[in-house]
Amino acid sequence: EKRRFLDIIKYFVIFEVVEGRVIKKLPRYQQLRAVNKIVDRLKNENRGGVVWHTQGSGKSLTMMFLIKAMYATKKFDDWKIILVNDRTDLETQLTSTATKVGVRVKVADSITTLKEQIKSEASDIVMAMVHKFQERDIYASTFPVLNKSDKILIMVDEAHRSVYKSLGSNINKATPKATWIGYT
Repeated sequence: EKRRFLDIIKYFVIFEVVEGRVIKKLPRYQQLRAVNKIVDRLKNENRGGVVWHTQGSGKSLTMMFLIKAMYATKKFDDWKIILVNDRTDLETQLTSTATKVGVRVKVADSITTLKEQIKSEASDIVMAMVHKFQERDIYASTFPVLNKSDKILIMVDEAHRSVYKSLGSNINKATPKATWIGYT
């Protein structure tokens, strides 16, 4: 289909340099379908959901394809995207993938930095490990509301194991009107 072919060229071609060689990467069918469904759902329903990938199926690339597709659509120019993960190797992988596709990510290196980045009205991409959604005092009962905008997308990598109980509810408290997408 011509439209799909043009979409692939416009949003889904990624060039990566590996050992001095330029490699062109194209999406697998499930990545293309997931990104298109998410963008459509965000445009028309402002709802998130869950994307289920098997191990090694390109979850990080799917996330980057989505970011590229969102920012290519004028409707999402002023959205903030928060990437949440639960391990340093995932943070490194996502940061590396983002850099390779030309996406600039602000990595929150502390709880204080994370709070400042979420409070900011800038339409940027923030990455944080889930454990940073807590107060320094582990006995503090509440996490503050940081941004009430409904133009925030939270993408959680390994959603099935990292966002539960108090840390998950703290993300909700910090961004009460945000839309969530879990990658599992």
